[in-house]
Amino acid sequence: MKYRFEKIEGYKPEFEENLHLILGTAVHDSLEELYKKVWVFSLMSEEELISFFNQDRQEKIKKLKESENIRYTDADIDAFHQRWVSYLEEYYSQYSPFDQEKLFGTEQDVNFNLSEEIGFRWKIDRLDMQGDDIIINDYKTNTKIPQDAKDKIQEQINLYGFGIKQLYASKVKKVIGRVYYLHFNKCYQWEITDELVKKVQEDYLAIAQEIEAKKKLLKKWNQNAFETKVASHCDYCPFKVICPARKHETMKDETLQTPIDDIDSIRKLIDKYKKVSDELDVLEEKKKFYKDILVNYAKEQGVSKLFSDSYKMSLATRESYAIDEDEEDKVIEKLKEDWVYGDLLKLDTNKFTKFLKEGKIDPSQFEDFVEHKETMFISRVSAKKEKEEEC
Repeated sequence: MKYRFEKIEGYKPEFEENLHLILGTAVHDSLEELYKKVWVFSLMSEEELISFFNQDRQEKIKKLKESENIRYTDADIDAFHQRWVSYLEEYYSQYSPFDQEKLFGTEQDVNFNLSEEIGFRWKIDRLDMQGDDIIINDYKTNTKIPQDAKDKIQEQINLYGFGIKQLYASKVKKVIGRVYYLHFNKCYQWEITDELVKKVQEDYLAIAQEIEAKKKLLKKWNQNAFETKVASHCDYCPFKVICPARKHETMKDETLQTPIDDIDSIRKLIDKYKKVSDELDVLEEKKKFYKDILVNYAKEQGVSKLFSDSYKMSLATRESYAIDEDEEDKVIEKLKEDWVYGDLLKLDTNKFTKFLKEGKIDPSQFEDFVEHKETMFISRVSAKKEKEEEC
């Protein structure tokens, strides 16, 4: 959805400033300034580094305090500030005088091709050289280190490695990925092998192809081709005010013109709906429990009707068949022999929709005789969780 808003519709939002963004950006800016000095054989003192950090974030903190939507107290801001300062102090203490490798570039723009048709552009925090090897450095202020199986950060660095291998193939022996988790004062590194590069190229090509397929759907039929994917990082997304999944959260509560059961606003109606829904769930569970008892009783007695003093209950048996997946081909061949297979064939609209989304079907070939419909329904109501701290 972010891709649609930014790349297709050209929406340029004003970023919602918060302490995570302000201070996280200030840390990156400070380390960039530090290595710019290293580049010209100069060295900032620790005091100069902290001073630069304070100046970089001072004006934005002032604007944040003046904001009508301020969610932070002065104590919050001071605590955040001290934490970020400690990141820089620990980094400086551990790596000064910053001559472990030869600096290759800071905030380096990298442009490369995933395929002949698809290009990629990104900015890398820092590049170093060690002999004939290039090291890709990335700073993270996250307060959590991702699990190996869910490490999108490492995947991102592997993609950068693909670009570096493409751009400097004749000049580089190995490409190393390195991530600094400043909150933990930890550094992890690995070699970006050809195997890792191949996998990340395939994964991102698949994503690019999916985006192209969704762009076609958006143009032809489906305004919801780019579905929303809600996650913790949505709290910091600049598109919340227009995103279908978060837009209403930023809106003021709307008063109902005609109150319903003394409920006079949309937000109150949501709360009431959730309460009624929970009550119905309890009743549905009781209904199923009672039904199971009555059905089992009717089976044991061999009857198709049950009676109370006030009601008559009818029971019926529905006949159905299940085909073993491993035997489907044999069943189809038999149906063909009996000349009934064609009568059983139906277009699987679920698969048709799936193929459209995956780009396996060109929507322009079907626009004259396929109608696109959208149905909105309530899929789930859940308690609103408190936001977790994530940078």
